[in-house]
Amino acid sequence: MTTRSQRDALKVQLLDTRRMKELAAGHPLMAPALEEREKDLQAQIHALPLEDKERTTDVLKDLKPDA
Repeated sequence: MTTRSQRDALKVQLLDTRRMKELAAGHPLMAPALEEREKDLQAQIHALPLEDKERTTDVLKDLKPDA
């Protein structure tokens, strides 16, 4: 799995967690657990390196149209 796809998957989980947190607002067990999960996901996203990009541009540069 590439770094970009890992980041995208974590962002989807973060969005789902935030939606669940809104639904569970005020619940004595779920609200704190979802808050902790949100912080954990944010930390995982920030821990991924930004410079590790997919090399699609290199592939596109090698493709030359037929002349």
